[in-house]
Amino acid sequence: MIFHLKQLFNEGWPALRRKSEKLIYVFFPILVFLPLLIIMLRKKFFIRVVSISSDPIGHFSIETELNYLAFKNSVEIFKKRYPNSKRKFFIIFYRSGRICNYTLYRLLKQQFIFIHPSIGKVCIKVLRFLNFYSNAPFVFIRNRDQKDTRPSLANPIKFSPQDYVFVKKNGTLAQFNINNPYICVLNRESTYHEQFSPGIDYHNSYRNVDINDFVPLIDFFNRRGIQVVRMGSNMSKDIHYQNSLFFDYSKSGYRSDFYDIFLPAHCDFFVSVGTGLDMIASQFRRPVYYCNIAPLSHTQIQTRTIFIPKLLVSNHQNAPIKSDSIEFNQARFILRTELLDELSLHYTSNTSDEILNLAEEIFTFHYGNFYLTQSQLNLQEKFWANFPYNSNLHFRNYHKAVISPYFLNKHADLFT
Repeated sequence: MIFHLKQLFNEGWPALRRKSEKLIYVFFPILVFLPLLIIMLRKKFFIRVVSISSDPIGHFSIETELNYLAFKNSVEIFKKRYPNSKRKFFIIFYRSGRICNYTLYRLLKQQFIFIHPSIGKVCIKVLRFLNFYSNAPFVFIRNRDQKDTRPSLANPIKFSPQDYVFVKKNGTLAQFNINNPYICVLNRESTYHEQFSPGIDYHNSYRNVDINDFVPLIDFFNRRGIQVVRMGSNMSKDIHYQNSLFFDYSKSGYRSDFYDIFLPAHCDFFVSVGTGLDMIASQFRRPVYYCNIAPLSHTQIQTRTIFIPKLLVSNHQNAPIKSDSIEFNQARFILRTELLDELSLHYTSNTSDEILNLAEEIFTFHYGNFYLTQSQLNLQEKFWANFPYNSNLHFRNYHKAVISPYFLNKHADLFT
C-alpha cells in the first residue's frame, strides 16, 4: 500500500490513471454486465459501442462525427426497411489514447455519450467473444458537406452560452480582435507529433509545409483588410512577416485548448494543408480551402472547395513526373516518406506564385462570383481522369472540388 502511495505522490496523474485502469479489471464480472445487458435488450434497443482515436485532434473530431453520421444513416435505412419496428437506437463512444484537447472532449461529451475507455474495451471484447459485435448494419460515410444542414445528418458540436460570455469578456488577444471577421491558416510540422514520440513522424514528413510559404496568401488578405490568424501548437518555425492584421496565435502566450477550438469554429474560412485542426472548422461547417495537399488518396477535404495538390518530383531528373507515368501510378497511393524514398520520389511544395493566385481564387470563390471557362473545365476533367472513381478511397467525391485553375494551366502538360 505504501509503495503505491509513493508512486502516486512521485508520478502524479499518470500513475493514478495507470492504476485506475488496472483496477477496472478487478471488477471484470461487474463490467461484463453492461455488454450482457446490451445483448438482452437487443430486441428493443440497438446499441453500438465505438472506439475513437482521441490523440490526433483531426481524428478525434472527424471519427466521432462521421461514426455518428454513419450510425444515423444506418438507423434511417433500418426504419425504412422495418417501418413498424419500435426499436430504440443508441451509439456509445469510448476514447483510445490520450486526450489531445480537453475543450473538444468537453464539447463532444455534451453532444454524445462517452464511457470510460476500460469499460468500452471490455464491452467490445465480450460482444466479439459472444459474436454479437458486427459491422453488418453499419454504413460508413467518408465525406461530409459543410453546407449539408439536414437535421438527420448534420449534428455539429456547440459551445455553451457561458463560453460566449467568456469570449466576450476576453475578446481581444494582443492586437487581434476576435469580434471582427478573420480567417485561419495552418501549416503542418513534425514537432507537434515528435514531442510525444521522437522519430514517429518521419513517415508523414512529406506532408510538412513551411509557414513562410503562406506569406503571399496572408499578405493578400491583409491588404484587403481581413485579419489572418496562424493556428497550430508547438510550431518550430517562425514566420518572416509582420502586419497589424496578422496574429501568430501559435507562437503567442494566448494559445490554449479553448481557443484552439473556438477560433476555427468561428472563422470566415480556414486555409490549410489538410491536417488535424482544419477538421474542427469542418465540424462547425466553416469552409476550408487547401494548398500543398498530398496525397489525394489520403487527405480528407471538403467537396465544395478549391485546392492545390503537391507535385511528385523525380529525384533523378529533379523535375515533376507526368500523371501517365509508371512512377505516378505507383506513388499516388503511398502514405509513407520511406516508400517514396525507395522510388526516388518526393513531393514539392507549391510555389509563391501558385499560393498567391490561389489566394485570389479563394477570394473570388468565397466572396465573389467564381466560375470556370470551358477550357478550364476541360483541364479539370483531364486532372480527375487520373483519379478514377473508387468507393474505398477518400477522393471518391473530390471531383466536386475545384483544383486551382492557375495551377492546372501552369502544369497542363503533366495531367494530359
